[in-house]
Amino acid sequence: MGKKRQEPEGQMAWLRRQSTGVVCALLSAGLLGAGSFWMDRKSEVYRSLRMDDLRFFLEPIRWEHSWLYALAAVVTVWGLSALLCTYDTLRSHIKRRVSHPAAYGAPLLHLCFALGLVAHLWGGLTGESRQHIVGSAPTQIAGARYALAEVHTERYPNRQVRSVTVELERQQQGKSERVTIGYNQPLLFEAGAKELLLMRQTSMPIAVLMHRGERVSLAQGATRTVKEEQITLLRVYRGGSLRVPVAELSVTGQRPDRFMVPLGAAVDGRQTRFVALRGSPAVLLTERDNPSMPLVLLTSLLAVVGVLLVVWQRLRSG
Repeated sequence: MGKKRQEPEGQMAWLRRQSTGVVCALLSAGLLGAGSFWMDRKSEVYRSLRMDDLRFFLEPIRWEHSWLYALAAVVTVWGLSALLCTYDTLRSHIKRRVSHPAAYGAPLLHLCFALGLVAHLWGGLTGESRQHIVGSAPTQIAGARYALAEVHTERYPNRQVRSVTVELERQQQGKSERVTIGYNQPLLFEAGAKELLLMRQTSMPIAVLMHRGERVSLAQGATRTVKEEQITLLRVYRGGSLRVPVAELSVTGQRPDRFMVPLGAAVDGRQTRFVALRGSPAVLLTERDNPSMPLVLLTSLLAVVGVLLVVWQRLRSG
């Protein structure tokens, strides 16, 4: 008969057992599955959830989020178990004076797992996100100006979308360059602490105006100069109780002014008329600040090293 595995003794022995990690893994998978099902059933509750923002589940605390609170408890136990197992293994290796690097692969993976949990918790509690609609008119994002250049869409034979990549024109510090962003291809800045993600294709309202006898088309946030006056489309309001779309405009010239003008109407005392509203291709981007991302990247690199060490150890023992 094979030798029976010795169970750990002493304080917190149950956390040091291998079975604890297995049970936590199964419970986590079950709670994640149940949570996905529940979020789909209660879409009205989770409509405002953005990215991995954990504060959504705490402000306020609601019974609908019970699955996540249970998951947090299970993952905490799992992380503590991984740390204790790592500590025991390292202490054993040091006592036995194990010097071969391959023997430290498994403890390194356990440590990476615990660090990954800490990083995701840190990011979920401190991360911030903002959404931007980017069209042909430049939009200020993260210290640079972005404008939509091209959209490339790959489709399956049945015409369903396979992938979407977007080329953006970026202007920063007097330099202009093209950058590419996709659903699984974000733009990263500051060692990953900031990122720009593609959410979906959309359209941007374009207001067609007659200003002082000249026809001008403006996207939201865009500015044009017409007869020594700068006219800016601040926003287009539509839907709700409005019978027709309303454009909010700013005019800077000899007489600076800010006013609202409904579609098909003119502004009293000004030669400005809102004559048409059309759509222009645009993309919805999310600007994400995640201070934990450098730690996530470091943990990922350490995990790769750990996997290589584990493979090396298996080859040595085989």
